[in-house]
Amino acid sequence: MSIAPPKSIEELARRLEMDCVKLISISVKAPLLYGRKEIPREGKPPRIIEPPHKNLKELQRKLLDTTLIHLRCDDSLFARKGTNTVDAVIPHISKPILITMDIKNFFPSVSHFQVKTALKSRGIPDDVAKLITRLTTHRHHLPQGAPTSVELGRLVMHPVALEVKRALDATGTNYAFSMYVDDVIISGPVGLKRMIGIIYKIYERHGFNLDKSIKMRTMRLGKDVQEALGIRIDRGIEPGEAIRLKLAHANSNSKEHKGLRSYASHLQNRNKKYSERKKCNVGGRCKLCH
Repeated sequence: MSIAPPKSIEELARRLEMDCVKLISISVKAPLLYGRKEIPREGKPPRIIEPPHKNLKELQRKLLDTTLIHLRCDDSLFARKGTNTVDAVIPHISKPILITMDIKNFFPSVSHFQVKTALKSRGIPDDVAKLITRLTTHRHHLPQGAPTSVELGRLVMHPVALEVKRALDATGTNYAFSMYVDDVIISGPVGLKRMIGIIYKIYERHGFNLDKSIKMRTMRLGKDVQEALGIRIDRGIEPGEAIRLKLAHANSNSKEHKGLRSYASHLQNRNKKYSERKKCNVGGRCKLCH
């Protein structure tokens, strides 16, 4: 069900089942209600996690469910509620070339100004957009660890995705494009790799830098193993190399092993449905293969 954007702070407060004065008071305090964790990474600076205080986190979840997930966003931007990594890679299965890229420091790169602009562009008044921005940003950026950050990141990336798709449309080729948080996936004919430089510039114009190191990969069908988001997709939907290695080395009785087995089984089921759907000649959504 489509829900219109809130037109006043009072309307937003009603959605959040909260007194308007209290909501404004929390928004003033919100930037101070975050912790900080550092997760070590081999050969890289630590990943910074900024989890919100329990009460703020609960409020952010309500804001996500009542408002943010209902704001329009391009279908190529996955990670929204109800989608997963498999949904993001399905359009790229067995394409002649697969290109994967990664946005450097994605959450710290999304500014409070970009969040406010994204909200206002969807019909949210300035005062409401400012309040939501205060409730969901920390130190002028999206905090990694807040339940609202992924969805707000999608909203901010909406104009970027549209510009990338316009550039790819101009090639006149049968391409596929999708994003999953900070992961960019493009596939299609081999000649698409000539578009990489243009795509870099599009992201840079919007204030984002694509990692030009090993994280940018081009994979040819039949010559390379094609993987995106940890999923192998050159011969259907299968666990990627990292998942297979973890599964092989995990203790068979451990919680990790059970989780990996469950995920591998999920991929197997999705691959079965994908294969059945490819064979199906029935138009629309066939109940037998969905």
